[in-house]
Amino acid sequence: PFPVDEWFVSCTTSTNQYPISTLNMKEIDSLNFVKLDILGLDNIGLIYKTCELANIPFATPDNIPSDDVQVWKSIRDDTTLIFQWESDYASTLLKSLFSQETISKIKKANSNFSYIDLFSMGNGAIRPAGDSYRENLSHGIYKDNGCKPLNDFLAPTLGYLVYQEQVIEFLHKFCGYTMGEADVVRRAFSKKTGTEKHIPEIEKGFCETMLKDYNMPIEQSSKIVKDFLQVIEDASNYLFSKNHSDPYSWIGYICGYLRYYYPLEFLTSALNIWEQDQAKSADIIAYAKQRGIKVEGIQFRHSHSQYTFDKESNTIYKGVASIKYLNGQVADELLTLADNHYDSFAELLRDISELKINSKQLAILINLGFFKEFGDTNKLLKINSIFGVLYNKSADTLRGAHT
Repeated sequence: PFPVDEWFVSCTTSTNQYPISTLNMKEIDSLNFVKLDILGLDNIGLIYKTCELANIPFATPDNIPSDDVQVWKSIRDDTTLIFQWESDYASTLLKSLFSQETISKIKKANSNFSYIDLFSMGNGAIRPAGDSYRENLSHGIYKDNGCKPLNDFLAPTLGYLVYQEQVIEFLHKFCGYTMGEADVVRRAFSKKTGTEKHIPEIEKGFCETMLKDYNMPIEQSSKIVKDFLQVIEDASNYLFSKNHSDPYSWIGYICGYLRYYYPLEFLTSALNIWEQDQAKSADIIAYAKQRGIKVEGIQFRHSHSQYTFDKESNTIYKGVASIKYLNGQVADELLTLADNHYDSFAELLRDISELKINSKQLAILINLGFFKEFGDTNKLLKINSIFGVLYNKSADTLRGAHT
């Protein structure tokens, strides 16, 4: 209800139109200002652009089935462009988590099994808080916590503390904390300010509650609580909340769904988004070839400003605008000639001479094989050179006659 600049000084930068606080984030937090994090995710753009190219409604959990086994198998087998799972380690973990053996184990113990829940569990487990249990979870190994109420509470996540919400409930139900007190602990690790000072209190509360409510001897509860304390300590480095993990998992799954059913549209969109990232583009192209999709360089009659695809030939063509000294206008002008028939390269050069394409841009296109349908590069460069001389002489003659 008041201007924030009455509380702290702000500054501006040359790259941002909005005022920036001169205080650090944690200092602002200490003043109890409310902060809204807004993430800009390339993968949301990828989903949007793919759906646009495929001429289908924007994909959401409301219109995409979450139990398509073939899609889940394709994600397990290759995590290229699967949000949050592209690293080598994450990919290896997912292969184990979604192996038939692991899924069979989980289905036997959990009649409410769902692939998207398993995916979310994995998304939580690959965060630093999952260091102590991640490998066991990825193999479908249920953890027996020595107490039925505890096992029932953690049954949805195989007996492990995976999410922030579970930590709050654990502290409340099994450590004697009020929900408000439990949230203070959660805030400590969610703000990455450390949880060490809370550990002795949590251990004491757990042992007392287990003795009082479940008749568990202190000696036994002291052993059981160690694994929980380890997760809470590791959470100081990062622990997912379920309301974070679920949306991330849906984004990853929808990417997998579109990649499986609309590969041309999906991979074309991805190449346009990550065009300047050479390593990622190489991974995308490798995946496309694996799916039997050809990825061609710039080519006359096919290339637009950005990457485009041709369903009939199952081919993706590189865009012209990304090449130094070329641009979208060059692509658009050349596309006006795409449907014309030419008996020779010289005929094409005659029409190109009427376009707003300079000699340097034309030479770049020739050298990059843009006109390869008319012959090899050296031959075309010679024809262009001869044409340039003859065309200029002809133009001079015309100008002289006019004078």
